[in-house]
Amino acid sequence: MVLVSDYAKVVCAGELVAELAAELAAMACRSGVPVLADPALGVDYHRYRGCTGITPNRSETGTALGRKIATAEQGLEVARDLLAFGVQSAVVTLDREGIAWWDADGRSGLFPVKPRQVFDITGAGDMVLAALGYGLAAGADWPMAIELANLAGGAEVERLGVAPLSRPELLAELSGGFSTEHKVVSPEQLEAQLRNRRRKGQRIVMTNGCFDVLHPGHVAALQYARNQGDCLVVGLNSDRSVRALKGPGHPIIAERDRAEMLTALACVDYVVVFEDASVEGLVRRVAPDVLVKSAQYAPEEVVGCESVRQRGGTVALSPMKGDYSTSGLIERIRRMGEPDGPDGP
Repeated sequence: MVLVSDYAKVVCAGELVAELAAELAAMACRSGVPVLADPALGVDYHRYRGCTGITPNRSETGTALGRKIATAEQGLEVARDLLAFGVQSAVVTLDREGIAWWDADGRSGLFPVKPRQVFDITGAGDMVLAALGYGLAAGADWPMAIELANLAGGAEVERLGVAPLSRPELLAELSGGFSTEHKVVSPEQLEAQLRNRRRKGQRIVMTNGCFDVLHPGHVAALQYARNQGDCLVVGLNSDRSVRALKGPGHPIIAERDRAEMLTALACVDYVVVFEDASVEGLVRRVAPDVLVKSAQYAPEEVVGCESVRQRGGTVALSPMKGDYSTSGLIERIRRMGEPDGPDGP
């Protein structure tokens, strides 16, 4: 399988790719090797004549055909019309409306995509091309390969920048599961991700805690924190750190499981585990625009307050929701095991 990602820029501008694509398609055809091309915007699609398939997006297809594509049904129509450029199959990506496909033998289909929280569309087209090519090269038919590409492209837009898609994540997508392992990061990985987000002008928010026995009060505080900016980083005390703070018998839930529960929340973008009893070092490293803690503290009592303000950031206090202290929850659970009183449970 040969994949051509055409950007029509720099050394690949002008007629170079057009000549190479035509020759490549001819050579591949003689050898029985399929060629897929992701077209550049605003070029003559005759340069892809002889390719097994092309994968333009809605905008590129509309420009190539001089038509507006407002619906999935119109996407299916233009996929058929793209066959006039001499390709075997046309796969048109329609962002939130999925993928439209038409093949020269008359087969066609619309492939819807599941709803996603879109962070960044960068790399989505190349991910679709790569996954489609991988599926076809592995022996999948077109519908199966397009389903794979649809899932891979959808997973890509949930990540910031051009991000790889791991085998476990792809398997989770294929099984209909939900993988959030990419949200748990090391401090070094977090710094790289935040640099990308800051370049895009995003506002970074941070909060921290043990989050042992996750409860509605935690969820409300995390949602409040996420609403203060564009990206929420949660500093999570390690098991050793929790024991140092709360004594033997804690945490009730291990750090790996606590991190997994946090990442399942849509409002949480990253979880980073820290070992120190104090979060001060991590706050300095993250350098958030907004540091959030519970309203049970005064702003000056929040660890990291001074370093955040020195950098021009702010401290926000999330409203408290109910009495959900860990000790209180443990007591409630204990009472649940007691015999019923005269008035019932």
